[in-house]
Amino acid sequence: MIAREPFMTSDKTTNYPMQRFSVAPMLDWTDRHCRYFHRLLSGQTLLYTEMITTGAILFGKGNYLAYSQQEQPVALQLGGSDPQALAECAKRAEELGYNEVNLNAGCPSDRVQNGRFGACLMAEPELVADCIKAMKSAVSIPCHGEKLVSALMILIAMSFCNVLSKLSRSKAAAIILPCMPVKRGYPG
Repeated sequence: MIAREPFMTSDKTTNYPMQRFSVAPMLDWTDRHCRYFHRLLSGQTLLYTEMITTGAILFGKGNYLAYSQQEQPVALQLGGSDPQALAECAKRAEELGYNEVNLNAGCPSDRVQNGRFGACLMAEPELVADCIKAMKSAVSIPCHGEKLVSALMILIAMSFCNVLSKLSRSKAAAIILPCMPVKRGYPG
């Protein structure tokens, strides 16, 4: 991933390079403990949370946005498709000190897609653009969308150029393309 602008850790001492290494959000892996461990391995890595749904953040009983300051810089990955709910969650993330917000529009899991987020959003680029616009208007930290790309999705679901065109109009801080194989029955 290539960052558009360098940023600093919460203590304002470390400038990050224009090109940066990020640890991708992975269900059942990139929890608080894993991110803390990753931070011990590298101070030059942007760490992502696991995907957290807007419903969990807005209506859940747990403190789903909790993290350690030692994890900084850290990005919140959101799952959802309601622009207003995503904007509210982005506000909460910014208030808690998250460096970025990422909209998951790439998870191929059936469980995720049944909730109308993840890879099924590839079929609704206007909605994704609206979601990113809403988040960007609510916060000053970077907001971007993640798209999981596979040849099958591009050929069958829709024109990839159409998706990128619509997303570019949203003025997203970045469009992240994690190129990995999509396996049938991905548990995420």
